[in-house]
Amino acid sequence: SARRMFESIGPMMRVGDELAKKGTKLDPSPSYVRAWMADVELRDGYIDAARKLLTESATVEPDPHGLLTLGRIEWRDGQLPSALLHFRKAADLTTTGEPLMAAESLVLAGEVLFDQHDAAGAHSALVDALRLASAVHAKFEGSSRARAARLVARVLYRLGDDQRAERALRLALLDSTSSVRDLEASAADSIGNSLTRGNLKLARDALQIAYGSEIPPAEVVYYALWLRLLERQSGVKATSAAERALKAGVDLGGWPSKIASFGMGALTGAELYAVASNPVQQAEAQFYQAFERKLAGDEAGAKAHFEAVRASAGINLNEWMLARELLLGKSATVAGGVPKDIAVP
Repeated sequence: SARRMFESIGPMMRVGDELAKKGTKLDPSPSYVRAWMADVELRDGYIDAARKLLTESATVEPDPHGLLTLGRIEWRDGQLPSALLHFRKAADLTTTGEPLMAAESLVLAGEVLFDQHDAAGAHSALVDALRLASAVHAKFEGSSRARAARLVARVLYRLGDDQRAERALRLALLDSTSSVRDLEASAADSIGNSLTRGNLKLARDALQIAYGSEIPPAEVVYYALWLRLLERQSGVKATSAAERALKAGVDLGGWPSKIASFGMGALTGAELYAVASNPVQQAEAQFYQAFERKLAGDEAGAKAHFEAVRASAGINLNEWMLARELLLGKSATVAGGVPKDIAVP
């Protein structure tokens, strides 16, 4: 297993740490390997193990990816100054060579500043991220362009410009046709944001693209479920693509079949939680329990479950960020608007 392999290279890691302290560059670096292992731990919900690895990494030789993940854990833990420090450090390390990672780091810094009630600081970080992402979108094609458009949309939504955010997501969908991985991310962002903002048209269009693509059915099940929840909230009939994706998902086996069964109404949120086998699946189930309560008009119950998602080990889940948006509600906008000198896609 990954854990046994990581344990077996312990002596090599210690030698690598000593070399890193002396300025020797290794590829991969020990910090990169720790960040990779932390991602493995997080997939199973072992957040304490991930935190330990990432803290060691940040101490010896900061890795931008590891800093972002550590910052997200600290954000989850309520350690906002530490999270902000690590997000800003990741941005500093990547602004020149990896502008999209720098933009993502600045978006996260803006979110933490927003939580700290620093509106001016949040606006500044978000605008810096928008400049970087917009410049990449104008200069590159393919995967970089799609990722840039998704980051542009994240900033625009937070700045209250929903119309241009939707346009950016539609551009991301168009730019993702050559990469299944990009199309997964663009569809997830399009339908997820639609769920939190009630954009039925964008959600349906994005699911139609995803359903006819090479995205694995186990992923499409989630998009279909989000659209189905939005349709139920809007009081409209289910689209055929959502129905077909959920019906097909029931036969997938494993956890995706449980998600599909919940979407089809064969499982309640409580029953979904009962069959979850690890902390990450439990976090997902908490999210769907929350939405179930929301649809039933139980706002207090929904809020409690959404807060449980935010306190969970599922920091890499789409549902973790969706829960934040649903908890923020109408207070989710950072004042200040979009500077006119930025050529937004």
